[in-house]
Amino acid sequence: FVPHPQVKVQKQKQRTVSQFEKFRQLLAEEELRILQELEEEEVAKRQTLREEEQTLAQQSQTVQELIAELEGRSQRPALGLLQGLGEILSRVEHLKLQTPKDIPMELKTVCKVPGLVDTLRRFQVVVTLDPESMHPSLTLSKDRKTVLQVQPWRVQPGMESLGGSFPSVLGSPCLSAGRHYWEVEVKEGGNWLLGVCKEDADRKDSPNWSPDCGFWCMGDLIPTGALSPQKTSHTRIGIFLDYEAGELSLYNVNDETSIYTFAQACFTGALRPVFFIPSWCQTCLTICSRPGGAAAVSPSAEGGKPLAASLRGSSKPSLFVFGDASASSASPFPAGSPSSEQPQKEEGHAGRSH
Repeated sequence: FVPHPQVKVQKQKQRTVSQFEKFRQLLAEEELRILQELEEEEVAKRQTLREEEQTLAQQSQTVQELIAELEGRSQRPALGLLQGLGEILSRVEHLKLQTPKDIPMELKTVCKVPGLVDTLRRFQVVVTLDPESMHPSLTLSKDRKTVLQVQPWRVQPGMESLGGSFPSVLGSPCLSAGRHYWEVEVKEGGNWLLGVCKEDADRKDSPNWSPDCGFWCMGDLIPTGALSPQKTSHTRIGIFLDYEAGELSLYNVNDETSIYTFAQACFTGALRPVFFIPSWCQTCLTICSRPGGAAAVSPSAEGGKPLAASLRGSSKPSLFVFGDASASSASPFPAGSPSSEQPQKEEGHAGRSH
């Protein structure tokens, strides 16, 4: 007996509804669990802060009492100053002032939504690097998927006038509608700044990279040890743009957690993916392909509008794709070119990603 197609479809619909209902229930339970952990963490931190505040208040009161007593004795005649002085000196000697504890404000509880990255990858688009927009100190790979700064701090004369003091490169295509997602792998120890910018944003002379100047970017620009001795490594960053919703979100793909979200942004005109590399470290950024070899969606397929691509030819030297296990062992550099040698890491300048 072969079931009628309508029966098979109906059963499949029922299974689909059942599975999604179960998944929604699991998501709701996970949401409640995370919210409860956050509340418990808040209560614990508040209690720690109150205890520390009480300790400091008691110490302050003890010191104030000694000061008041010494000030009172200073008004006595010379002979009266010596009376009971030994007892006061003993109290001062045994006074132990505790150094305030360093209470970290970072939250241990992270928001990890099951299946989030897999869902975002439905909107993954093919992004390539535009050699015509690249800072002179940067180098691109032949496939325009990897950008690297070979010699940190060694900016040649005239480079700042050509591309500004902070090296960057734009991605293609332009994005002017819809939802778009791409992932970038960061070489371990590298600093980075990723996001989108207006196509006509001034990357050369802009005072900062804020939305007011046409930039929606977030990243790690602090070398290791400058402020924090330990920093979390984000080896793969996911960037999700929802143009109509006015949101740009960055995710740590490794543990599927949120890094930052620009909400309620007012996007106008075409946007371009942008990749900033600090001048003090040998950062390597690689645009990742969709896992499993699945083809990424066309930028216009989800956006509702055809998006203009801006790929242009380049004769700039290429560089190997760092960390690409499937890459050929043959060097992609022209024979004898300076970039054909693997750059050595300069100690003291490379930072770990945050």
